[in-house]
Order: sequence, then C-alpha cells, then structure tokens
Amino acid sequence: HQTEGATNYRFVLRDDLVLHDEAGARIARAGLYVGRHGAIADGGRPMPLAEVFAEGRVAPAVSQVVAQERARDRLAPEAGLDSFILQNIDCSVTRAERGRRLRRDALTSRHD
Repeated sequence: HQTEGATNYRFVLRDDLVLHDEAGARIARAGLYVGRHGAIADGGRPMPLAEVFAEGRVAPAVSQVVAQERARDRLAPEAGLDSFILQNIDCSVTRAERGRRLRRDALTSRHD
C-alpha cells in the first residue's frame, strides 16, 4: 500500500460488489483503492480509463495518456505533456495547486 499514498487514496475491502474473474467465477471479496477526492470530471461527467474493463459506463473510456492530456489542457495548456508530468513529479507546490484545481469539480461516489 505504500506506493498509493494515504493522502489521495484509502484501501478498503468490499464484499458487496458484482465482480467476476476472467473465468467467470464470482469474486466474493475484493480490495480496492478509493480516491479521497472523487473522480476527475470531464465536462461534468466521469472520465473512465480504457485500461480498466467495465460494463455500463456513462461516459466513453479514454486511455491514460488522453486523461493526462485533458488534465494538462485544463491546468497548463502551454506545457508539453512530458513537461506537465515532470512538473507534477518535481514540484510539490505545483502538484498541490493542480490537485486542488482538479478537486474543485471532482465527482464523488457513494463509496467516498
């Protein structure tokens, strides 16, 4: 759990999910990381990641690269994508301010 950071995520065990493994067997209990600040919104709707399989999404899934590009477009449109990401890694002040700006319109769920 060390790499997920307690500031942004909490780890919970859930047994009320409808979840199946690749062979179709039901998974009775699963651990998951729940964001403490809600989901990133794109035009007031959730921005699901294509790398995570799900059914019944209310918005089209995007790749992680597209999600990063959309965040960059909102927060630092003048920056190249690599520069934007490195700025977030290298500068705690920039990272905190951008995080605050994203949280302003984050979507919360019943699991928050």
